[in-house]
Amino acid sequence: MKYSDQFTPGDGRGRVFEVLRGILLSRARSGKTIAFPQLGERMGRPPHGPWPELDVVSEEELSAGRPDLSLVVVSPQTGYPARWDGRPFNPGNPEEVAAFKSGLQAVFDHYRPIRTAPPEARQRAGLKHRLLLRRLPLHQRQRVLHQRRGIQ
Repeated sequence: MKYSDQFTPGDGRGRVFEVLRGILLSRARSGKTIAFPQLGERMGRPPHGPWPELDVVSEEELSAGRPDLSLVVVSPQTGYPARWDGRPFNPGNPEEVAAFKSGLQAVFDHYRPIRTAPPEARQRAGLKHRLLLRRLPLHQRQRVLHQRRGIQ
């Protein structure tokens, strides 16, 4: 039985998971981790564990074929998670450290993919923008160009 199966839909825990997952997604998309005290403050609960909700998020992410989103939550002292594979994380173990860093990078890569347009698409977009600018009256065109250059 998964930990999340222990909660009934009306017990109010669903909202907790939505908020928690939203915070974790936000951090993953920005490519940053969050410390337990920061997470506790944002969730309105004590910063120190246990955090069984992280286990639920982890289970759900992994069962959906996504990387473990709970990896973005780290200890402020070590910068590593408190637990790893159901036991306390050992920062002195190079294999665990490498596995954590690889897993965290997978989370960042999944939720923060680099999307660049091919050069010809960028050229077309630039040309289209220049053509649209030509249609504007001179004073509006100058304002747009100044805004793009950061000139007030």
